[in-house]
Amino acid sequence: MFRGLSVIQNVTTATQLNHNYSFVSAMFRTPGYVRQEREIRQKAMECLDMVGLAGQWDAKAGSLPYGLQRKLEIARALALSPKLLLLDEPAAGMNPDESLDLMDMIQTLRNRLDLTILVIEHHMELVMGICERILVLNFGVTIAEGTPAEIQANPEVITAYLGDDTDDFDEDEDSSGGDGRQADALRADDGSRSDARHADDPQTRGSGEVSRR
Repeated sequence: MFRGLSVIQNVTTATQLNHNYSFVSAMFRTPGYVRQEREIRQKAMECLDMVGLAGQWDAKAGSLPYGLQRKLEIARALALSPKLLLLDEPAAGMNPDESLDLMDMIQTLRNRLDLTILVIEHHMELVMGICERILVLNFGVTIAEGTPAEIQANPEVITAYLGDDTDDFDEDEDSSGGDGRQADALRADDGSRSDARHADDPQTRGSGEVSRR
């Protein structure tokens, strides 16, 4: 992201890749140049509208809250008209409200653009809330693949989360109070809003494919 440029300028840097006017055309502002610049700006505004940033098109990118900066990065990727969108930990650093908003936005993009979206993420609600299929890695080894419901019920995934002895885990939970939220998450909401990975362990990672079309 170019923090010193405006929001729309960040997106037009990507849309310009699909246009081919020359330096001379730009210098003399030929009709072809003017037409393509108009198309570039229109495409950029469409991308900003899809992520909810159209109203802040002239703001400095560096002045946006962190959650909106992540949305701007996604808008810039959308400007290239991808068929496959790769998102590496898009919810990292976001607060709960921002994460839920991001989840809704990703679902909207998938449906509106007929996109296949590959997400690598540690955020439990985000992964289980938007992914149709999930691949779980533990120390770089694939331990499970399937639907959110299958992943939540997978014994290897549960072991990777809770350890081999869940009784000891329960005792540790009572004494420390630290990790109980992960056990609760695995039991909550019939599997629709939990995760296939330990949220605090960078070695346990997962990827979810939001759509396969």
